[in-house]
Amino acid sequence: MIVLSYTKKDKFLKKNFGQHFGNFANGGLGGVMQGLSMSNSLVNSGKLGFQIGKRFASSLGSYYMENQMSYVLKANFYGLESKGAAAKMGVSAGKSLFNALMYSFK
Repeated sequence: MIVLSYTKKDKFLKKNFGQHFGNFANGGLGGVMQGLSMSNSLVNSGKLGFQIGKRFASSLGSYYMENQMSYVLKANFYGLESKGAAAKMGVSAGKSLFNALMYSFK
């Protein structure tokens, strides 16, 4: 059995199939949301400054939703396990900003 490196074996084994599947599905959904937040008809319209702002905001929002869902899944559905949430969102904000800039100046 493969045990993910960030969790303890007993905690990993307590999770049901839905939680294991949910973690992988959440990652896939997060990737789709990031792709759509960078290139869709809404963010591609308007002046360059507004495009950057819309890409940044939608990317940061999708990171936030993905992080919140992963907290719910990792906590066995008994509330949020949001240890390190501020640091994770800080990194996500940086990634969102640089991705928005990269896509806007391609």
